Amino acid sequence: MAVAILREMKDQALTDLTNDDIKIKFIEESKKEGQKNYEAFQKREEKNKKLQEELLKEAEIKKYKSNSQITKKVQKASFEIATFKNDKERKYFNYFRNYCKHFDEVREDVIGILITGNPGTGKSFVTSCIYNELQNKYKVYRFNFSFYIETLKQNFNEMERLNLVKNADLVIIDDLGNEMLETEYKKNQNDENTISWRQERMFNLFQEIYENEIPVIINTNLTFSQLNKFLEIKKSDKLLDRLIEDCKHLYFDWKSRRSEIKKDKFKKYFGE
Repeated sequence: MAVAILREMKDQALTDLTNDDIKIKFIEESKKEGQKNYEAFQKREEKNKKLQEELLKEAEIKKYKSNSQITKKVQKASFEIATFKNDKERKYFNYFRNYCKHFDEVREDVIGILITGNPGTGKSFVTSCIYNELQNKYKVYRFNFSFYIETLKQNFNEMERLNLVKNADLVIIDDLGNEMLETEYKKNQNDENTISWRQERMFNLFQEIYENEIPVIINTNLTFSQLNKFLEIKKSDKLLDRLIEDCKHLYFDWKSRRSEIKKDKFKKYFGE
């Protein structure tokens, strides 16, 4: 293009230009053209890099969705359909929505939530709401501990699971301790190997969360004393201490609402 410009100048009878003038003009136009091409190249590179990063992030998020334990009930949960039986429950839901709204800061500060309370008080529902609110933007790994253990039993690839935990933006553990404590401890009270194996897997899981500073949300039906017993490894309460350190504890102390969930539908079909 620089050559074309100089030819045009010459054709316009700018004969007073010397060869040195022409050289200088040529160099100046070449520099301008080169800078323009370089800037266009840089923009294309930045655009391609951004696109690649977005595609990679999308693929990573999809991987976490496929590895999480998601049921129809989880998929249906959302803050928009939540109903409240008391002011405390409403206040807690505001906490959870705020947690999602400011999740970038939450992740930076490594803030988790420990939800305890009786069955039927909405603990799993609210963690499902949080999952659905964040799952399309962040790498959220959701499961219950029994599912995690069964996965390892069927296909013992603990490092693959721990890598998912290590690289997650958020880990959600649903119904922690619900699958065992009393039943399995009694069933396997003579099987020290089974208990030891499970405890080691649990320690590795929480160690990965703690050491890599991953925010974790846990809900459980266990009381604090039961939770302490469930997380106890070789008479150490280290795991519970770490949860208390990183998690805000919220207690759902209202009555179960499960008997009322389908009350209107029962009346529709059975008339009472």
